[in-house]
Amino acid sequence: MDADLNCVNLYSGSCLINPLLVLAADAGVMCTLKNLRRASTYVLLALFVCSCSTGIHRARPSDDLEQVELKLKSVLPNGWSATRNGNSFELTRSNKLWVYNPMQQDLALTLDQWVKEVGVELTYTITLRFQPLIPKQRYDQLKAERAPYERIVNEGGHTIYEWENGVNEFHKRQLPVYFTDHYSIYAEKSDVFPEQLYPESVAFECKQVIASLDKLFVRYEPFSGKNSDFQVRP
Repeated sequence: MDADLNCVNLYSGSCLINPLLVLAADAGVMCTLKNLRRASTYVLLALFVCSCSTGIHRARPSDDLEQVELKLKSVLPNGWSATRNGNSFELTRSNKLWVYNPMQQDLALTLDQWVKEVGVELTYTITLRFQPLIPKQRYDQLKAERAPYERIVNEGGHTIYEWENGVNEFHKRQLPVYFTDHYSIYAEKSDVFPEQLYPESVAFECKQVIASLDKLFVRYEPFSGKNSDFQVRP
């Protein structure tokens, strides 16, 4: 009886105690040194099988984002980089450019002079945030709530105050620009309406990057060229 208790205590911390006890009961043997060695073999075999099973690769939610990262890097022109932070990607232009507001431009100055006077030189970045795909009904609801401000952005307001308020409210009510089978993609960039990029050659380059994104992902709303579109303005 003492030998049996010692055998139980020896394996009480193992998840294999029940199979070992069943084997001992069916065989009708005492817990001798020979049986302990045999049991140890069973334990090692079971642990080996267990370790192999845990090594099986299972798909992770981020696997498709790893593919997205590779695709983004493949379409970027020279001088651009793509970095990932969780579910977000930053597409960054290594050389700085100018962002300026063309409204009420002083005609006494050249465009270059005006840009340098009112604009900001910065590192241009496009940020893509991948969030779980939102239901179409929810998207339509958010779009309807933003519609009055979108109309002001595209058509203008009756007063300067109405226009400024409409533009600000439009930018506050952000909607995803792209989508995939699993994600809604929110897109932001260093310039927002009514800002423009300078010089023009750089603006064209940034347009091409967005055109590449249009080939990788599907837009919620077809590109129309309106002020409210996700685009680099001419």
